[in-house]
Amino acid sequence: MELQKNLSNIIAIGTERNTSKRKQNLSSIQAFLLSFKNAYLSVLFTDTGKSEIEQLIETTKTMKNKNSDIRSDIDNFIKQRDELLKALLNEIQQKVHNNETTNS
Repeated sequence: MELQKNLSNIIAIGTERNTSKRKQNLSSIQAFLLSFKNAYLSVLFTDTGKSEIEQLIETTKTMKNKNSDIRSDIDNFIKQRDELLKALLNEIQQKVHNNETTNS
């Protein structure tokens, strides 16, 4: 849910004209991604999502370093976020399926 919530934040950041405020907001998203990676990915998942979250973090860094238009970066961020969610959902579904098969 937090990853979904960050979608509206990232879109708002893309329209922010104050680059200092934009960079501050991107730092918050980057911190969230790092904490998500450390708290959940290594505990709940195997290798799933690790490359996807690294790409999201790199995209966030790229956006923070730009003083120009970041709309294409936001599109890229959204696609990468969707890929991460898809990979995590697939692993969850696989685990549920394996549990159902084992318990049958």
